Amino acid sequence: MTSKRLTAESTLPPPPPSTALAHSPLLGVLLQLATRLLEAADLECVLTEIASAAIDVVPAAELASVTMLNDADEPFTPCCTEELATELDVLQYTSLDGPCLEVVNAQTWHSVRSGDLLSETRWRAFSPAAAELGVRSVLSTTLFTADGLASVNSAAVMGSLNLYARGPAAFTDPDQDVALLLSLYAAMALNTALTRSDAARQTEDFKAALASRTVIGQAQGILMERHKVNASQAFDRLRIASQHLNRKLRLVAQRISETGQEPLDGDGRIHWQDAGDKPELDA
Repeated sequence: MTSKRLTAESTLPPPPPSTALAHSPLLGVLLQLATRLLEAADLECVLTEIASAAIDVVPAAELASVTMLNDADEPFTPCCTEELATELDVLQYTSLDGPCLEVVNAQTWHSVRSGDLLSETRWRAFSPAAAELGVRSVLSTTLFTADGLASVNSAAVMGSLNLYARGPAAFTDPDQDVALLLSLYAAMALNTALTRSDAARQTEDFKAALASRTVIGQAQGILMERHKVNASQAFDRLRIASQHLNRKLRLVAQRISETGQEPLDGDGRIHWQDAGDKPELDA
């Protein structure tokens, strides 16, 4: 069995003609969204793209927001398309009542909608307050981590996508399906953004650790040469000085490397001018 490698000169057969892109605005929007989400620089950009895309893919939606949970599992709104959407979210947070909280607390892949908040009885605090603000329809759907993709019955919920409309009966069953589809895009994009963030943080931590080890090694070398001690004994000198001065060992090592001056004299007394008054080291 042989295989043929594709090269720059190789050509692939053209895809079969399709009218899907020409006649499916939803597909076109989702393809554009996929590109934008992959290009999003950070988590905030991803969330903003999701909220904006919701208005595009669900035509009945006039307002959109994203609810997220902080480390204490408290809801907040990091982004919205209009401030009224945030106001509606906050009504739910403060009253502990409403569709976005119902979705988040369900801990499953879930969505909920109401066609008329003026007569809605499920959320007795939120519904009349939202109707008074001129909003009659709402649709909320789960936002979950990529872990939640494995099982729609046990999703790792991180928040919700909230859609609002001023008119009654604005959202339909297909709208609800599209919102859930958008949540799939969101899950993958959020996971990618979080992975990038973790990778960037780990890279910075590694660089900082590498720089710290480098400067400590330089200071050890100075002390080894000056006092004719081994590496372990030189490190002990750095550690003792760090404890005595109440400074991070890296900062003590950095000053020794930059100035060649040691913080303690041969009798254990401090002679760095800005080190402050400290007692002598015990013999």
